[in-house]
Order: sequence, then structure tokens, then C-alpha cells
Amino acid sequence: MTATAIDVVVVPDFAGAGRRLFEARTLLFLGSWLEHAGGSRAWPLHVVSIGAPPPSVAALTERCGAALAVHDALDEERRYLNKLRGLEIESRTGRILLLDADTLVLSDLSPALALGECFAALPAATNRIPMEVWKEVFAAAGAELPAERMLPLIGSLADDLPASVMRDAFREEAPVHWNSGVVLAPAGCELRRHWARAARILEERFAGHPFHDHVCRNDQPSLAVAAARIRAQGVRYTPLPYPLHGFDLLFAAGRLRYGDTALYHAKTLFRRARDGTLDPLRELELYRAHQVPRLYPETRAQALVRRLGGRAHPRRAASILRLCQRLDELTRRYVVPALS
Repeated sequence: MTATAIDVVVVPDFAGAGRRLFEARTLLFLGSWLEHAGGSRAWPLHVVSIGAPPPSVAALTERCGAALAVHDALDEERRYLNKLRGLEIESRTGRILLLDADTLVLSDLSPALALGECFAALPAATNRIPMEVWKEVFAAAGAELPAERMLPLIGSLADDLPASVMRDAFREEAPVHWNSGVVLAPAGCELRRHWARAARILEERFAGHPFHDHVCRNDQPSLAVAAARIRAQGVRYTPLPYPLHGFDLLFAAGRLRYGDTALYHAKTLFRRARDGTLDPLRELELYRAHQVPRLYPETRAQALVRRLGGRAHPRRAASILRLCQRLDELTRRYVVPALS
């Protein structure tokens, strides 16, 4: 084991209907790793493929010097659980940084080293599960309800975000739980076992429940239970710094700038058209066209003053616009030429 590196793991799902979507996302991630990982490019990188990867992904994985492992789906019904395959790797460093396939690297990941051996993740951005249902979740899983309470991240940013993105539920406290897009954990803490077990128990116990989909069709409730169990066994929790899990709301609230971001979670980027096709450059246009007015709304008067001043976008949108430019460059270099 070494304190100077962390195993980085991404788990694309090529066995389901989203094969082409995951191809584009994985190519973008690997391209960003090649161009921006800096000193952390020497870290062990693992692509854990659900189903055989497309030749484009296999070739770029090899170019990155990454390990490629191919697995069957862990769970056909709950495809989000397939990411737990990433926790099955043989770690060379004693720590695993598990990433969603729709993340990309914008700078060296070395700041993660300072977190030490711990469980680290960002608080969940939103929450639609009432407190009474959270109590049911932990009781069903046979775990103790955490005493800690948290606002969803969007709620903690409310004063700096446009009212249009807020919902009443996001202003209510809930038991501490996390965004699963970027998770750092000790390799030997049995997070995978606890996470999979909690998900299956909740699926069984919440069958027919009014909040079934909120509890069982995403991985945050089962991760909350699993994290509670490993913390009870002595694994320390450390909040994940914003630069290691950047996303649009942090840019919009002014809590994170593009130039300070190491990992960005582009969770609404690249979506299939209704006919199943995917045009990555068109998707980038839609992403940019959606993000700016949603997160940086203006009155007509403000927009007129801006345009008369020769500015194309609100000043605060600089980070998301720089991101979109970088996404465009990476997509043209690594995704468009290789997408099968």
C-alpha cells in the first residue's frame, strides 16, 4: 500500500440499452484523464466494464495505461448497483476513488491524498424523502438512524442560487446522506457488501410503498445505510472538498470556480434522443443552452444592459462557459472520432 496514490475506478455499463451513451461518457472521461490528471496520472486507473466494452473504449483504456476488467451485471433490475463492481478491484493503494462514468478530470487529483484513510463524499444535492420515511429506511435495514442532520447541498446554497431551482423539500433537514457520484473509501472496509445488502433489503421492504422509487431507484438511501455501518465499525468520515466533486450548482452559487476544479460531475451531459441516437456535439449545445439561463437568470432589463455592454453572458457564468468550451474540445478530440 502507498500513501502517495489512490486507485481510481470508473464503471461504465455496456450491457444495457445505454451502451452508446456510456461509450461517449467513458471516452470523455478517459480523454480528460489523459489531458488533465497531472501527477495523478501515475495512480492506478481501473475501467470496470459491465459487458464487453466497445473497441473505442478498450483502445483508449490501453492508451491511458489503465486496467480493464469485464464483468456481468451485478443486478439487472437495479442497474445503479452495477457500480459496486468497482469496489471489487484488487487495490494497490488501500484506497478506492469510485467515480460515476459521467465525471471528468480537470486537474491533478492529488488533493485527495490529504484526506487520509476515510470515507469521503459530498452531501446529497437534493432530498425528496421525508424524515418519517428515512426512519423507515434505517429501521428496515436494521441500522441505527444517524443523529447527524443535514440540509441537502442545494438547500445550504439557497441564498446564492436562483429561486427557480429551489423546492420546499430542499430546505428541510434529513439524516446525513451522500451523493454517490464520487466516493472515496478504504479498500478493506466492506462498503460493497453493506451497500449491496442494504439495497436488496430496501427493495424487498419498500415494495408497494408510496416512496418506493425515491428509496429504491437511486443509490443514496442504500449508501447512507452502508456508510452508517462502516462508520460504526470505526471508519472516519471526512467531507469531500468541493474541488473533488464539482458540479453546476457549485459554480452557480460561486462556491467553486472552473480553475479550482479537479473532478466535475457532468450528470446531465449526453442523453439519447427518443430514437436512441446520440449526437455528442448537439448534446453539448443543448447542455450549454440549458445551463446558462437556468442557473443565471436575468430580467429583460439586465439582459439588455449586458448586451449593450457587449457581453454575451452573465459575468457569473464564466466557470460553466469555460467548462463547456473544454467539454467541446475534449469531445471533438476523443469522442467524435471514436464513437462507434
